[in-house]
Amino acid sequence: MNIAQIREALLWCVILNIGLVTVWSILVLVAKGWLNGIILKWFRVPAEHCDMINLTGIVLYKVGNILFFLVPYIALRIVG
Repeated sequence: MNIAQIREALLWCVILNIGLVTVWSILVLVAKGWLNGIILKWFRVPAEHCDMINLTGIVLYKVGNILFFLVPYIALRIVG
């Protein structure tokens, strides 16, 4: 596997992860009741914590995406 293939794989990882975060964010905005119902059923947490769980998950997922995929992609673009 050469640098160009790794760069392309990282770019696709970034694109797919951004799509997943976008879908998750839209679900939080549009289908909040349904999503909260799933969280309450699976994890048995207080209803007040559902928004915090979703927003924390979105933020951590975005930071992980930037840290593990976008930064290495940019570094490989700079190097060559």
